[in-house]
Amino acid sequence: LNMSLLAPETDSTSVFNNVNAQNLVTRDCHQAAMAGTRESATSQVNCTLANLEASTEALRATVAGLSRRIRLASVAVTTHTISEDAAVLQRRVERVKRVVTALLREQGQPDQPQGLNLNDGASSWELDEPSGEHPLTATIAVEVTSPLAFGATLQLPHGKVVISGLDVAGASSVVALVASASNSDALDSPVTALLSALGLASTLHRTVRVSGYRCAGEAVCCLLDECLAVPEAEEYVGQSIKAYEHNECPNVYCVRHPEQSLLATMFLRVQQHYEDESDAIRGQPFSVDDFKRHLRRRNESFDYYLKWPGFNVPGWAVERLRSGALGPLRPSERALLGALARAGATPSSYVIGVVDGDADTLDHELAHGLYATNSRYAAAAEGLLRRFSSADISAMREDLRASTYPDVDAILRDEMQAYMVGGDELGGVTDTVGLRQLFLEFVGRKKTETDHLIDPT
Repeated sequence: LNMSLLAPETDSTSVFNNVNAQNLVTRDCHQAAMAGTRESATSQVNCTLANLEASTEALRATVAGLSRRIRLASVAVTTHTISEDAAVLQRRVERVKRVVTALLREQGQPDQPQGLNLNDGASSWELDEPSGEHPLTATIAVEVTSPLAFGATLQLPHGKVVISGLDVAGASSVVALVASASNSDALDSPVTALLSALGLASTLHRTVRVSGYRCAGEAVCCLLDECLAVPEAEEYVGQSIKAYEHNECPNVYCVRHPEQSLLATMFLRVQQHYEDESDAIRGQPFSVDDFKRHLRRRNESFDYYLKWPGFNVPGWAVERLRSGALGPLRPSERALLGALARAGATPSSYVIGVVDGDADTLDHELAHGLYATNSRYAAAAEGLLRRFSSADISAMREDLRASTYPDVDAILRDEMQAYMVGGDELGGVTDTVGLRQLFLEFVGRKKTETDHLIDPT
């Protein structure tokens, strides 16, 4: 084409026609080439898709085959495991029964004492309620876990406590505890058994689930109420009470008992009548059931008997309890009033309650008694309290209010001096003003090496 354009003898029209013709031929060739390329590419893609589809089907078939094999293998393994676990389970149950029987023999009890039901071939056994009323029963069952373990269900009058993940020794211990309680003459033996079982669970770091109660502590306290709701509880609680006028604080009568929980049953109503934070309880007549309902409405647990190691009440509150103004007396309250009467307490006396051997709580409660009965001590203590900054007083007040003390200034200041005397920290504040030293001087004791007090000067 280019050569024809350069030829001098060729006219312009002929050249143009030749160029146009050449362009048309070139376009047609290009289009034909492009069409051939598309057809070839399409053919190749179709072939590739066909190969992919074939490969996919093959892969699906392979996966399906593998899945069937996996399922069959799982069924075979599961069947073998279930069969193996059943045999292990039976052997372990028999072993536990032998351990339980040995424990009972060691305790001098028959192999199958009253209330203990060991069924041959069963995966659980229970301690049924023996003749007469008994507020605690237990069932031990094998748990479907790996490795196999035992669960102990302790049935209470209004709920249950379940301890999971016990081994053979742990399950046997729970059985022995409850069996011992069912054969004991002590009124609070079921509570002792429950506390021991919970202590075992804590030591072994086992899971404890509670139903019917807000917490395990509430279950213990409610069980104690059930155990003491009998007339003979007055004598049972009273036989261990020691009541006397304290030689360091005239007209302050100290009530001591070896068991905190039993001490607390004596003081609950009179203490809360004197200083409960709620106007619905403080100064009002109420029963223990009323108090429990009051706590439930506030979304609080009834763990009172495990919470408070010491008590302090003025004589007028004790007289209101004695007169029936708080409602019908409980057996443990009658035991308290009888002990105070024999000790010579009067309506003008101050009464404190402590657990045997708890010296720190004793000083705290004696400080309350001294504050209430000795005006010189009360005035001196108030003078020292005024040395605390307003920020310290506010911090102590907030801490006391958070601990359910009432928003009554006289009660709060009494508590502040008593906590400082006892060497406690209250709201981050410690005794930097000499309240401990003041107390020791009034009760006639010498300062000890553990009393870290400020220089009086």
